Amino acid sequence: MPTKTKRYSSVKFTPTAIREAAAFLSRLDREAWHVAWPQEARDKYGIGEIDPQDRHHLSDAQVSSGDEDWTFDSFDEFLSAYRDGRTTHARIRLGYGYVGSVSLEFLGALQAFR
Repeated sequence: MPTKTKRYSSVKFTPTAIREAAAFLSRLDREAWHVAWPQEARDKYGIGEIDPQDRHHLSDAQVSSGDEDWTFDSFDEFLSAYRDGRTTHARIRLGYGYVGSVSLEFLGALQAFR
């Protein structure tokens, strides 16, 4: 499968932008799931409906601030810590079953957003 990497130098995306991107990929993944498992197939094999919130797998969610490093297993907790103006490094990877994965890494201290 082809892989694309895009770098945005000196950019710290807002938590809102990250949340919107995750929601978009979740919707896209859900649509792909419905194509892969049409209603007839779900009925035949007893596969129920899916919750869009359950479609991503969070991994490698880390935030560094000063001399502290934090690892998270919750998307909301990651975004809360990432928002902090003292964040010096952050990374997150969200995997989706049918549309692949997205990774974000922030290196360096920039002025905090509100």
